[in-house]
Amino acid sequence: MLVEDDGVAVCERTFIHFPDGLTRASMMPLAHLVQVLLVFVALLIVGCDNSEQRCAEPSPFQRGAAGMFCTAGPTDCEPGLACRGWTGDNETSSGAVCGACTDAVECPTLDGCGDDGVCGACVSDGQCRDDEACRLGFCLPESVPVWNLELDETDWQKLQTDWYSDYYFDCSLQAGGEKFDDGCEVRPYGSTSRRYPKKSLRIRFPDGADHPGFTRKITLRAEYNDSTYMRTFIAYETFRRLTSLPTPNVRFIELQINGETYGLMLELERNGPKFLEENGRDRDLPMFEAERAPPWGGMMPMACSDEYEFFDAKELYNQKSGEDGDIEALQQLIEDVLWQDYLDSQGDIGSVLDRTRQVVDLDSHVSYLAIHGLIQNRDHVAANYHVAQQSEQQWANHFIPDGGTQSQDASTDRMWWEVYPYDLDTSFGCVYDSVNVDNICDDLQSDVWWLGGLFPDDEPVGYPHEQWGNLLSHLVLDNADCRNVFNHRLRDFSQDPWWTERLPELVVGLRETLKDPVQRDNNDLNVETDLSDWEESIYELLQFIPARASYIQECVDAECG
Repeated sequence: MLVEDDGVAVCERTFIHFPDGLTRASMMPLAHLVQVLLVFVALLIVGCDNSEQRCAEPSPFQRGAAGMFCTAGPTDCEPGLACRGWTGDNETSSGAVCGACTDAVECPTLDGCGDDGVCGACVSDGQCRDDEACRLGFCLPESVPVWNLELDETDWQKLQTDWYSDYYFDCSLQAGGEKFDDGCEVRPYGSTSRRYPKKSLRIRFPDGADHPGFTRKITLRAEYNDSTYMRTFIAYETFRRLTSLPTPNVRFIELQINGETYGLMLELERNGPKFLEENGRDRDLPMFEAERAPPWGGMMPMACSDEYEFFDAKELYNQKSGEDGDIEALQQLIEDVLWQDYLDSQGDIGSVLDRTRQVVDLDSHVSYLAIHGLIQNRDHVAANYHVAQQSEQQWANHFIPDGGTQSQDASTDRMWWEVYPYDLDTSFGCVYDSVNVDNICDDLQSDVWWLGGLFPDDEPVGYPHEQWGNLLSHLVLDNADCRNVFNHRLRDFSQDPWWTERLPELVVGLRETLKDPVQRDNNDLNVETDLSDWEESIYELLQFIPARASYIQECVDAECG
């Protein structure tokens, strides 16, 4: 509630905060401790063969089998299947179903359409889309598309010097032989990366205006800190290959400013209503982006309801879809579900998930955490993720086979919270700290702690402790069954052919695709014009992949971390 303190309105919700020195163990009632101990002993007797079932029921958001509608495109379908009849957008692809492919456009990005009708590794250019070449089994662009951004030269200088301003400058954008200037505006994009010499950009167009991007709000990442340019790209592709979570599209663009080469950029799809719809979700349900780390950790209760939207005059959870007031749904998830399970979990026995498993898709979230551990991204814990509430019935309805029907009774629908990956630049050995802030990939490491989000034992939650937590991640990783599932998935992912074989091949294929635009980029970290710095960075990245797998397998066996 709001109270007056010297005439200033402040929040008073003291049940949220831990007093100094209060630990999880000290809060646990004795009777509850005895009950949990008895459960733990019973689990030891039974064993852990059923950890999957005890952690969570299978995700309701499974990909479609052969014969199921794929209204959201190829990512609707199980691996290997095409979205037969898909033309590139759902407006012209009515009736498309999961099945054998006839053209690469019916297959997921980077896959070719094999002669046997299976989507997967290409063997020739003819199995790829137009303007693509088959490189080490991947359908990659023959050449990186070139975009030319035009704006007043004075405005361009202001944009580069006043880089913390969100002021938009008028512009026009040329791409694919077309000019897009209907309401085109541009500003700097990012947070700490804005200070780098090479700027990331947000280009936006009005609703209904033509544009060349994934969405009307186009994000072009400079990837300045990553001298390979590849980490963000391959991190998203790893999520796409090993999970069924909605994952933003990415592609490389060579950007010109007023006709002069500016550099190689990565277009990252914006997570918004269109993103939800194109991944088979309900575009009108709420989704939030965690913009920054709150003082008590990610997904932690705030002292005042208003602080979920703005804390210290800055956005905290930025609403990306849904209706006004939907922030209350996120507040209820945090305070009435996660926090209450946390309070019931005091002691050394591990977390309780009684409420959480009823409303959170824990099956997919364990995979989400395992992939972050695999790619070694610690930047997702307190911020830089999207959390969305979605309808199980909506998902089922868009998979109805030809001629089938599905109940529309909203009273039987179940709502589930999902967490989606975003902002993956600090992956694959790039460790952010105060020493290498200007080049986060300078000190490559493959053996960094991989349980991001787990609170330290017997410590109060959050600030000022060094490891800020994420309450949802903590509940999952502190639960014995879910931790066991996490360990197995992490090890399985590190041994998957995607990680051990296909991913290194993708890196080598991207090297061939990006070589020329990298050489033309004079604003990046690669100093040597003969590309020796770039080649060395790629070599280090290729060394990281097997080293990471070895470290993970050793750690899982030894329960380190």
